[in-house]
Amino acid sequence: MEQGSYLLIEPGMAVHGSDGSHLGSVSELVADTGADIFRGIVVQHGLLIHKHGYISAENLVSVVGNDITTSISKEQFDQLPAQPAPVAVTSDNLA
Repeated sequence: MEQGSYLLIEPGMAVHGSDGSHLGSVSELVADTGADIFRGIVVQHGLLIHKHGYISAENLVSVVGNDITTSISKEQFDQLPAQPAPVAVTSDNLA
């Protein structure tokens, strides 16, 4: 990530595509906090039926204020397979 730290990411933050589009909002941060390894975010999108899409850490460009910018466009995000939110990986549940 070029700007900001994953430690600044919180649920509800707006997620934007590389084309300036609104992709959704953060529903979950996926990281191993004990080892300080950031994996990515789960983005919730959809108005009536909430869907979730996973965006890996490599695709996050910046975290500024309450906005996260990604390196993928809305079209690319829409092509990601719909999936439920994955369980967050933490050092507590790796044993």
